[in-house]
Amino acid sequence: LASNAKPDAVSPLRYTDGTYWLDLGGGCLDTELFENHVSASRELETDNLEMALFHCESALQLYRDDFLSDEPYEEWTLPRRTEYLELFFQVSLRAAELLIKHRKDYAGAAEICRKALKKDPFREEFYQVGIQALILAERFVEAINAYKKYSQLLMEEFQLEPSPAIQALIGNIRDERYEANQTQKIDFGAKQG
Repeated sequence: LASNAKPDAVSPLRYTDGTYWLDLGGGCLDTELFENHVSASRELETDNLEMALFHCESALQLYRDDFLSDEPYEEWTLPRRTEYLELFFQVSLRAAELLIKHRKDYAGAAEICRKALKKDPFREEFYQVGIQALILAERFVEAINAYKKYSQLLMEEFQLEPSPAIQALIGNIRDERYEANQTQKIDFGAKQG
């Protein structure tokens, strides 16, 4: 078989002290690519929403599970895993907000929030954005159920209620539904009258 490699190409296969390894050079580690996408999404958020969202989505595709999870008991990995998890939360929130604002993809935004909440069920910003996405998609029952779940979780764990911002979102649903019911009653009455 003929090789497609250039004759003067340097092999990425390395050998030292009886051990072989593959040296892919900089930028080929998933953690580096993840960091690059997170950074690019942050930089482009004000100027180019579509490219910022592209980088958010690319970062989220790379973060399928906690980085460095093969060595959970190695002390040096804990700060790095924590740092990457925090970056995951930042890029997830940015992606959900951009999906709402730029693409009006409310279902996509709600799904990103759900995935983030699986990693940390006490991140209020994800409940807020997720509930907002559900409301904008007119999935009111799901929004109220998400609010109830979060309220119960906070009460059981910390004896606290959700923030006024989240309470206001749910209050708006109730106000809108009340107004819609009143309008329907009035319209119905006018038809019979």
